[in-house]
Amino acid sequence: LAYLITGQLGFDTVVATAFACVVVGLITQPIAGRFHVPALAVSTAGIVAFLPGSMIYRGLYYLTEPEMATLAGTSAATHLWGAAATGLAIAGGISLGAYFGRLADRNVRAGVGAAAKALARSRADNRE
Repeated sequence: LAYLITGQLGFDTVVATAFACVVVGLITQPIAGRFHVPALAVSTAGIVAFLPGSMIYRGLYYLTEPEMATLAGTSAATHLWGAAATGLAIAGGISLGAYFGRLADRNVRAGVGAAAKALARSRADNRE
């Protein structure tokens, strides 16, 4: 959804991928904590759709068949550089999202803990 919205706003596929991976990284931290699974497993499942497999395939194909690249009006380098940029966008987006997700999750847990302590204190004060 984040990828589609970013694409509709006019950003290219690499920026849309990076933004979508930031969102995936943000979401994986609380999900992993809630279900007691590693965050890496959840984030890996979330980024599979963004992997640049077809770009690598086309880049290598056009590298071996240059006349097909000419007919298609593109080059092998364009696809291979696009695949590299997408890979970096995935890695950076997931890392950044996971970082901010951990910070947010830690702050929420600290807030819940502080609220529970305050509630326990107020109950103890009401008993007296």
